[in-house]
Amino acid sequence: RAGLKMIAMKLVQPDSNLALKHYPDSDEWKRTVGERTIKDCTTYGISLMESMGTEDPLEIGQIVKQWNADFLTSGNGKIFRWQNP
Repeated sequence: RAGLKMIAMKLVQPDSNLALKHYPDSDEWKRTVGERTIKDCTTYGISLMESMGTEDPLEIGQIVKQWNADFLTSGNGKIFRWQNP
């Protein structure tokens, strides 16, 4: 228990700008995500060129960021406001 009280909730349809801001835009973040994706693809025998069209970790990180943003905008989301009693 955190001892927080929910004081408001709102249902929203996020737009792509909000969704893209949800993830960092640094090359370091993209490279880390890309390297993890490359490792997972290698582990599970997935061809990077077939599924991503590239083997560059930075490009793969950008692709994953866009996929995540697309997912966030595919439906409604909830925004909560919490208060410390």
